[in-house]
Amino acid sequence: MYRELEQKERTDTELVRIASDRSSRFIRDLITEIELHLKEYLYDYPEEREWEESWDSVRSKLLEVSLTKRRLQKLRRLWREYKKSGDWKGLIRQMEVFLTGMKARSQAEIPPFDGNKLKLVTVDFIS
Repeated sequence: MYRELEQKERTDTELVRIASDRSSRFIRDLITEIELHLKEYLYDYPEEREWEESWDSVRSKLLEVSLTKRRLQKLRRLWREYKKSGDWKGLIRQMEVFLTGMKARSQAEIPPFDGNKLKLVTVDFIS
């Protein structure tokens, strides 16, 4: 349970990072709109949880993947197509296909500072 909470908080910080960049700000709107439609859908059909599970995986993958210029262009194209059609389920399916095979950004953990490994190196310049 703690692990899930920690991952959710990390994901939300990723959303803040994405929303702060001008080129990827539309992703915040995309996520908000799909979550709104999903809540309405689950209110009407509470037993159908498959779309919620699908969206959760797409959302987490979207926030973890590195957003290059080409990927942003493709996402913008999907967003524009959604705006024309209004099919949020289709958008989730297309984003699922788009994000398959993409690797998440790897964050190497920095080891703690060890004072024992510290060495003093001096250089004497003779002019």
